[in-house]
Amino acid sequence: MPRKSEVVVVVGGGVVGCFIAYRLAIEGVAVTLVERDTPGTGASGTAGGNVQPTADSYGEFEAAIGAESLRLFRRFLPDIKEASGIDPQDQEVQYLHAALNDDEAGQVRSQAEILYKAGLKAQWIEGADARKIEPRLSSDVLGGMLLRDCVQMDARRFVSALAESARASGAQMLVAEVVGLQRDGNRVTGVLLRDGTEVSCDTVVLAMGAWVGTVGSEW
Repeated sequence: MPRKSEVVVVVGGGVVGCFIAYRLAIEGVAVTLVERDTPGTGASGTAGGNVQPTADSYGEFEAAIGAESLRLFRRFLPDIKEASGIDPQDQEVQYLHAALNDDEAGQVRSQAEILYKAGLKAQWIEGADARKIEPRLSSDVLGGMLLRDCVQMDARRFVSALAESARASGAQMLVAEVVGLQRDGNRVTGVLLRDGTEVSCDTVVLAMGAWVGTVGSEW
């Protein structure tokens, strides 16, 4: 007996929601992205627009996730640009995380080692070498981590490219505000919109960034 086709609703048109909708659509999943405004008008579109792996909060786990995220970004970006026809103005850049005292130097060295072990182009450089890269650096800078695995782009254009790629791949785009979840007993079966409409599905993905915890608890 053939497997029933999955129907997915993604709530939130930021970078995560749009990318999930895009990936599901190109896999042939029937997906609807629900966003109350234009994709990228929230936090994603006003972000710094940098893909920069770090290890300052969760160490090796964070570094591994960052390395994989960067790899996926580079893998899918050419297809996203082609499908959307939008150039997010991406460019490879490098960052220097400077240390001004011995405590900071120890922390930055440790981060550089963790990121390097994760396969990223990260290294500790002394203050003199840092000032060769940027002569305007203070003489108080003892050194820093030079991270050369970073990408910078126009965040709003990138989210627009993701949304357009999802649409071009078959995702449905719905401008509406989700106010709750539709249920059948303990199972979530869809979302409720402010105008009273119910959108049924097999799976709901909440991709509303920092608001997921609060809204999810209320719903």
